[in-house]
Amino acid sequence: MAVVNMLDRYVLTRLVERAVVPLVVLGVVGAAPGLVILTLKGSGELSGPRLLTGLAAGLAFLAMGYFYFRAAQVEEISRVVPLFYLSPVLVAFLAHFFLGERLSLSKYAGMFLILAGAVLLAARRSAGLRLGPAFGLMAAAAAALAAYSLATGYLLRFADFWTVFGLSRLGLFLGTIPVFLKHRRAIKSELSGRRGLKVAAFMAGNEGVALAGSLVFTLAASRGPISLVTTLASTQPLFVFVLSLSLGVVAPRIFREDVGLPTLALKLGALAAMFAGMILVTS
Repeated sequence: MAVVNMLDRYVLTRLVERAVVPLVVLGVVGAAPGLVILTLKGSGELSGPRLLTGLAAGLAFLAMGYFYFRAAQVEEISRVVPLFYLSPVLVAFLAHFFLGERLSLSKYAGMFLILAGAVLLAARRSAGLRLGPAFGLMAAAAAALAAYSLATGYLLRFADFWTVFGLSRLGLFLGTIPVFLKHRRAIKSELSGRRGLKVAAFMAGNEGVALAGSLVFTLAASRGPISLVTTLASTQPLFVFVLSLSLGVVAPRIFREDVGLPTLALKLGALAAMFAGMILVTS
């Protein structure tokens, strides 16, 4: 998934001008497996409200994708991806208020570490230590991801992961339709001609890998402790950091990344704090 994040940044800074373009491609790529799964397996014994919950999960994933693509368009990807750590903080709060789960002192400490690391990572010295433009967008993306995680976790109590995955992809595709209709002229202009077809194929391949990653995560969540699955998935920002640093040094014209020592030290410190907080929150 770290490679997908890197390619997302490349697409949004080099190949297309609007974040809705890869968003629509994501929805279209997810439609095929979703329809195949639901056609072969059906929706099982899920009731109407739970079916709507599955579709709503897809809409939450769509919202997450939009805010994430917008953030990746305006900020270094090594600063963007770790801000997904805000999601478990929101999940913990929502579980506390809506599911009655208690928050221990260690979880409060973990939330503080995550928030502190997020602020450090998003802050810009050139802006007087103000938060960068991606912080608000990624806070919204993390909230949408939290809603998606809660919805899928709830549905996995009543259905197998294939059904849950298929429903969420169908919801994602349905949500993509009005987005395409609203921006169809701009999308067609960016994807027209031979170059446009190559760009579309490149994005489809990249989003296909992202789709596979989402499938693996859903499968893992259905078979193992969600805290362990989430913790293992939280190593993704470290791989993004290493890859972005390497490309920033080797190919700075293609992939721009601040590789100054003060910035690197700040990013590493923020990542360490957020990872420690993640373990405390999910333990």
